[in-house]
Amino acid sequence: MKFGIQWNEKKSVTVPTREIEFQGMLLNSVTNDFSLTQLRRDKIRGLATALRASPNRSVTLFELQRFTGTAAAAHLAIGPKTNIFLRSMLDLMKKERLAPYSHITLS
Repeated sequence: MKFGIQWNEKKSVTVPTREIEFQGMLLNSVTNDFSLTQLRRDKIRGLATALRASPNRSVTLFELQRFTGTAAAAHLAIGPKTNIFLRSMLDLMKKERLAPYSHITLS
């Protein structure tokens, strides 16, 4: 019986496991914690480095949104410090109300 459900074999885990990767995070059922995969860590680090390396600390709204969204999605693994750090960026984006490719100067 299929019940109308389609399985994606590449994404399915058919054997019991205590640690599983889901959307760039490792979920551990023994220790009940989340951690980032190396790929996700590298992506966040790369986006942060690109923001810091921008000339005159001027970045587009799109670049800032991309970093903020990626970092916010990892808050379960990083912890509550993420929310405090990202709050200033979110407030800046909210205040500016610019087009996606407008430039913002970071302080």
